[in-house]
Amino acid sequence: MLNVLASFSEFERDLAATRIAESRAHLKAHGRRIAGATPFGYFADRHTKQLVICDEEAAAVTRMFQWADAGVTPAVIASYANALRWITGAGNPWTARQVLSILTNHTYAGLVVDGFAFREGCHPNLIDREVYHRVQNLIAARRTGVPGRHGGRTGITWIVRGLLICGGCGRPMSTHSVRTGPVIRRYYRCRSTAGGREPCKGVIVAAHEIETAVLREIGAGSSLLSKEQAASVKERVRGIVYDADTGKVRIEMIKPPDDSARDEAEATGRREGTK
Repeated sequence: MLNVLASFSEFERDLAATRIAESRAHLKAHGRRIAGATPFGYFADRHTKQLVICDEEAAAVTRMFQWADAGVTPAVIASYANALRWITGAGNPWTARQVLSILTNHTYAGLVVDGFAFREGCHPNLIDREVYHRVQNLIAARRTGVPGRHGGRTGITWIVRGLLICGGCGRPMSTHSVRTGPVIRRYYRCRSTAGGREPCKGVIVAAHEIETAVLREIGAGSSLLSKEQAASVKERVRGIVYDADTGKVRIEMIKPPDDSARDEAEATGRREGTK
């Protein structure tokens, strides 16, 4: 009798898990929200659990994007917000990092995550898509416009710095170089602690491999200087997502290569391990 009851319990558990998975897949296929924290500017409907605009917070978000689109930095935007006595969703004053998290949140453009890409969500957007992309380009330009102290000292040009995103956590991948005598080996790796989370372990890729894949995809000639190649990438590429599990690179284009109709392309890069 106990064996029979255990069999029925296992069947019921598997059936419930299947139904939950199917329900989540249905919601995701229709761009609907499944779970997660409610972004500033929205609240979750009590019955449907979908995002609804919070007028007061949405006005603050819209103003922040307007300032950012005009070239104002996140630190200055935070000072403006605090001067106007705006508070975060937790009731705290604004910081530059919190403003940056607002400006880089795809939810405000009406998008939802679909694997390693984005697609239309069913929630109302707060920001026009063009404004959102302009702000992302401005943020990326600040990250890549001035070489870091290591890059300035060695003369290294990091072609996709500021554009490369870790597919596992969605955070920007930083640069890393190792010198062995006269040889410098360059890598991109995930070591960001943004959001209070630990960096992804073992997510590292050789810079030459991923930069070559991106340059080949956009049709940038090898005869160009590295700085010219970096400028060409910034003109044509909006973002690059690296999946460490499959070794694939997903490229989101600003304008298609060779005036084709494609907006996105995939290039396969070899995964590079670390000791």
